Amino acid sequence: MFPLFSTIGHPSPRSGLVLENFGFAAPVHGLSTTESTHHGLPVHASLTPDGSYHSIISGTVWQEDTAARVRCLRVLSDILTEYVGRAGICLRNCRVLICGLGNGEVTPDALGYGVCRRIPVFPGGLRAEREIYVFCPGVPARTGIASDILVHAVAERMHPDLLITVDALCARSLQRLASVIQVTDVGVIPGSGGTAPESGEISSRTMPCPVITVGVPTVISSDVMFRDALGGENFAPDGPAVTVSHSSVDRIVEGYSEIIAGAINRTLFSQITG
Repeated sequence: MFPLFSTIGHPSPRSGLVLENFGFAAPVHGLSTTESTHHGLPVHASLTPDGSYHSIISGTVWQEDTAARVRCLRVLSDILTEYVGRAGICLRNCRVLICGLGNGEVTPDALGYGVCRRIPVFPGGLRAEREIYVFCPGVPARTGIASDILVHAVAERMHPDLLITVDALCARSLQRLASVIQVTDVGVIPGSGGTAPESGEISSRTMPCPVITVGVPTVISSDVMFRDALGGENFAPDGPAVTVSHSSVDRIVEGYSEIIAGAINRTLFSQITG
């Protein structure tokens, strides 16, 4: 049986990881891919010419008990710690900017907002060893300004040592819908999961600091969903494709928001106090 789905409407922009078929377990341009298990969860790691991707196969962790969520949180935190170390950043004395991309008023797109509201901020002057800021730029439909422009403006003004972006993605496989957490240092293009990107690239190439992106596929196009349900057969819809999400998308976004925020907090504070 497939889970129940709810219709959102005609395909709206969702974010895509740079060079990656967002929503899959690994990038299509990976030079090497390895599979391992951490705290009982499968993890796929891929290397591209521009950076790395990690995919945690989280399954239905959003509806499981606290112990399962904590295991997932620890896996994500360990991966984030690896990325931070590879970027050469010491969190004991740095400035971190966490950006929640997407539309906080639309549940399937509110992952970034949900994470940011769970991150404690530490402005400069309160604790000398680090500063932590959060920022939600909204979406161009509400602001009229592309997300990358707003993020870049804030980053230029704040001079962070590290930028962490969190966003909802569009699944390109029914199997990956709401069941994988992806991490990359390659970057993200807000809105590129739709017919046309609504923003430019947010990455270390376009921002004044290293960028780490965390995403979860929370929606899928109806034609992709039916294609997978029919075993990969060609599917010709009668009308235009619509964007759909799981009927429990509110619980999904809430659960992953808690896990991702907890992992970010654990990464930042364990390196500071550990």
